Amino acid sequence: MFCQNCGTKNNDVSIFCENCGAKLEKPVDAVVQQEQAAQEQPVQQEQAVQQEQPVQQEQFVQQPVQQTQPIQQPVKPKKPVPKLVIAVIAEAVVLVALVLVFFNVGKSVYGPEKVAEKFFVEVANQNFEEAYKVLDVEENDFINQKAFENARCNVELSKVTEYKIKDTRGEEDDEEREIEIAYKTKGSSSKRSYDISVNKQDSKNMLFFDKWEVSPDAMIVKDFYVAVPNGAEVTVDGVKLGEDYLKKSKSDEYQQYYVIPELFAGEHQIVVTKEGMAEVRKLVDTDWDYGYSLYSMQMDEELLKEAADTGVKNFEAIYKAAAEGKEFDAVANLFSNVEGRKDEGKDDYEDIVYDLTGSSYKTLNKISFSNVEATASEGYIDTDETCVTVYVEFDYNVDYTEDWFGDITNETYDDNSYMYMDFVYEDGKWMLAEVGGGYIYY
Repeated sequence: MFCQNCGTKNNDVSIFCENCGAKLEKPVDAVVQQEQAAQEQPVQQEQAVQQEQPVQQEQFVQQPVQQTQPIQQPVKPKKPVPKLVIAVIAEAVVLVALVLVFFNVGKSVYGPEKVAEKFFVEVANQNFEEAYKVLDVEENDFINQKAFENARCNVELSKVTEYKIKDTRGEEDDEEREIEIAYKTKGSSSKRSYDISVNKQDSKNMLFFDKWEVSPDAMIVKDFYVAVPNGAEVTVDGVKLGEDYLKKSKSDEYQQYYVIPELFAGEHQIVVTKEGMAEVRKLVDTDWDYGYSLYSMQMDEELLKEAADTGVKNFEAIYKAAAEGKEFDAVANLFSNVEGRKDEGKDDYEDIVYDLTGSSYKTLNKISFSNVEATASEGYIDTDETCVTVYVEFDYNVDYTEDWFGDITNETYDDNSYMYMDFVYEDGKWMLAEVGGGYIYY
């Protein structure tokens, strides 16, 4: 008997398939024949005992021809699926699953909320290099990683203890999203909000995912101005403001006006220097200051002392030459080389010479000075140069001869007077721009 399930041939008396274990179903005709044979067998045996051989022959003659049992066609076994096909199908299923996981994870990792969260966490951890990487900025002198480290937001987030993304504003296909992060800081029981704007970029992450970067607009101050005296140099956070930042329409004869288009919000160090002037340092906070103006500078104390000492030396040199009646060339090297100043200095010197030697009836024999004291202060001349005015006070003694209508006498005279000298700082030294006063009476 063949198994209807797998086609394996079994013993006719088997109930279950020896190969697959399925229950064997016998054909109806075969069952009937087996039952008839079981009923006839005892009768035939009884007749055979009574009639011996004839009975056996008769039995043989009268034995009905047994109906031939139909041959059961074997069931064709199912062909097993090749292992290679199974492996290919399994790999395809795994690949599809991986692709789905890849895209789901990618959207999560590169999504706007994740970018905003990364920025927030990196700043809170004071990891400014990583935070700066997700900023959508175009770098310049004042918008760069170093400047970002001093931004106001860094101070605000330095003590975060917990946070969560509270809200996301904007549609899925928008080019910009607003992410609100709620957080607490150490020592505070109330929550604060920190808004981060993220912009979609033209490029992609890993070819498939939208690239988002944090907009710095909320951290940037626009058009920060700095105004300083003419001739001064100014730096902001170590960056010198030059012609690129100079706004000529707002500059005048007294001040130079600079404008910085973009500057990270926060504190910034401004340093103003000018030759001969004391350095000015100012820390400005953009929370309160929209700009910085410096109208005047104090002279450098060391330079003022140097100018005062130079004034005393020049005073003595000028009067010595004038008392001897020398020409201007004897003191010309004391005066500024700027065009016109030597000519003015020559006139001033010749006035002093005339004051000492121009009398028609008095002849100067000797002049001496005592108690000479000089003070220097910031000067004012119509230039951008560093200028000081040195004021020299002195006592003097004059020995002279008087010829009063033939009556010749030797006389002396004591008095005090003053002289002022304007100096400019040229090539590292003080040079005379103008001389006045110095009146000597005798």
